[in-house]
Amino acid sequence: MWVFAIPFTWSRRSDVDVATGYHVLAEIRDAGADGASGRGAARLCCDPVPDQRNPFQHRAASARQAFLGYTDLAFKNPKFAQPDYDRIKAGSRDEQAQYESFVTYLLYACEEAISAFAGKREWQASCDYDLKPHLPFLCDKNGAEPAYLQTYGADTQQWVMALMKTASVTPPDCKLRKT
Repeated sequence: MWVFAIPFTWSRRSDVDVATGYHVLAEIRDAGADGASGRGAARLCCDPVPDQRNPFQHRAASARQAFLGYTDLAFKNPKFAQPDYDRIKAGSRDEQAQYESFVTYLLYACEEAISAFAGKREWQASCDYDLKPHLPFLCDKNGAEPAYLQTYGADTQQWVMALMKTASVTPPDCKLRKT
């Protein structure tokens, strides 16, 4: 076999297919638009199909997206991001439910980020910082409904409990100490 056979073949093809290249590309794009959900186009274009990508890259991208979702939520809800927990506790059931959902999303985003970026301490530090004002709520919630924290992984449960211990947030008062 001749060493330069492949480049020579490609150069001949490119001379021949230059005029029709635009139409071939249009057919490839149409293949994905006709119900193949982009997978047909991805295979024809030699792009990896999403489920064939590196699972660690997908996990990291998913974790980043979750954390960005949390920061967007925090930006739109500053009263929950830096809460006055006593005021929220005395407020309406709707506000309490919204706040619980906010904290739930924060825990989910942190659980994803800490797991995806286990070797990067800055993600843990960021989550520690963001979770600290919510420790009184988590302390109360854990006392009233221990099943709430059990919906998270063992690492997340241990992280929350360790953070409460470090911040001296303990029942029955569950108050965050000023530092």
